[in-house]
Amino acid sequence: MIRAFLAIEVPRSLRAGLWRAGQEAKSREINARFAPAESIHLTVKFLGDAVPLDRTEALEDLVRECVSDLTGFSLALGGLAFLPSLERARLYYCGVKGDLAALKVLQLRV
Repeated sequence: MIRAFLAIEVPRSLRAGLWRAGQEAKSREINARFAPAESIHLTVKFLGDAVPLDRTEALEDLVRECVSDLTGFSLALGGLAFLPSLERARLYYCGVKGDLAALKVLQLRV
């Protein structure tokens, strides 16, 4: 079993910038969880904590089929936010802006 999700890869330069922002927050003694730069991504759909490993290839094929007719779209980074709050941060994330309607279509298809 694996923890599985579908994600959009964030360009390396943006991942590096987000990681630096996290390190800046960390230097201010914010207790948030900070992922390594190579792990930063845009989650489209969380599939679960217990997905059978032998099902991943079938899932990949199904997702490709569901989105094969979609075209590319543009997104940009929004502001950083901390959950549950800056004072009690356990996680930080970056919002997105841009063609959110196309992102929603992708999420619904998946």
